[in-house]
This record gives sequence, C-alpha cells and structure tokens, in this order.
Amino acid sequence: MRSTPRCACALACVALASTTAAQSLRALEPVATPTTPAFVVRPDDLSVARPIAVYLHGLCGGPEAGCRYFRRVVGERAWLLCPSAPRACGGGATWQGPMRDRLGAVERVVAAAARRSPGGVDRARPGVLIGFSQGAYEAWRQVRATPGRWRGAAFIGAYLHLRRAQLEAAGVRRLVLAAGRRDITRATLAANAESLRAEGFPVRFVDLGAVGHTYAAGRGGSGWREALAWLSEGE
Repeated sequence: MRSTPRCACALACVALASTTAAQSLRALEPVATPTTPAFVVRPDDLSVARPIAVYLHGLCGGPEAGCRYFRRVVGERAWLLCPSAPRACGGGATWQGPMRDRLGAVERVVAAAARRSPGGVDRARPGVLIGFSQGAYEAWRQVRATPGRWRGAAFIGAYLHLRRAQLEAAGVRRLVLAAGRRDITRATLAANAESLRAEGFPVRFVDLGAVGHTYAAGRGGSGWREALAWLSEGE
C-alpha cells in the first residue's frame, strides 16, 4: 500500500524539500539514503535539547508527504525524523531486509539531526515512533528490537493485536492507534484500543474521519495534535 506520492529521483525530492521550506518556517532538510531521500525537521525551539519523533512510511512509498503532514504537530516540541526504508521498491522503498539495515535507516536520520545541531538532540530520552501501514508493522518490530528506546508509539492503518505485557516489556508507556472510517483495519485497531483499556494500559484511538487508508485526518476526524502531545508527555 502506497503512503505518499514519490519523487522520480533524488534531485526532484531535494527540489520538493526546498520548495516546501520556502513555504514554511520549518524546512524539511533532505538526507541522502540508498533509496528515496530521508528528511529532518528541526524543532521550533532549540534552546534546550529536544527528544526525537520518528515517522516510518508505508510500502513502496517515501517519507516526504508524511513528514510534511506530521511536522505541523510534532515539530513544535521535538525533532521529527523521517527515514526512508532501506530497500528500493517500485520507485519508493520498503521495510524489508536484515533488521540491522532497518534500524540503521533510523539511526542515519538521528545522526543527521545531531550533526545539524550538536547538543540539540536529546538522544538519552526515549522518543516517539509513528508508523503508517507497512511502517506500523515495522515500527512495532523496532519497538520490540530496542526495548526502552520508545516511550510512546502511534500505529496507523495496520492489523495489530497488542497486549499490555508486550508493550510494557518494550518500554512503551503510551500508545495511539489510528484509522479512517473507510480503512479496512479500523475495526481491528478500535477493538485493540478497547482491549488495552480493559487491561489498564494508557491508549487512545484516533478517529481520522471519513477517509480510507491514510495517516491524514479528514472530515469529521479528531486530528493528531492532542494525541501526539499526549504521547510526548508520557514519562
């Protein structure tokens, strides 16, 4: 499932990032990768070191459109880091291959942010991981592979059945599950949110409104600002 429009080549994506930067106070800064470009978005306030929030894109897509969308609600208080999956796929990229390569895709953008602002990235504080579609499954794999690194997670448009014990073992303190009303994964995610509430785990379900398989809230959707602020507050 494709999460974003894809650029034909790296040069075109750099041009897209530059155009976007001219239209916004926060530029999407491109980072070279083996597949589609990754992006770093600086927080508004760098007077203190800021934590990271990472967005993982969907199958055969790229991070640019999702990064533009989530910067509006993440970039205020954290570094928004948008890696590209490590393997090429139909003009985009896919979260396949060895785990070291997939973890390395995230580490590449974390390192890029640290180079841009030495001391400005709080790498010691657990961050927030956001995954859409294939990126949601990958986000859950990375959460389990790096226990304690992610204090909050948001999984969008995926068939996931999570339990409190699994999340706590991975160090996740708060969870957001999200889907549109026309997304075929919605019933599964909404039911999972209810079961986690019954177990006493801090979880929210974000209704994205009258949309299909996407991360973007549509008409009647509750949006992301409050949900992601809540995730970021989890200690």
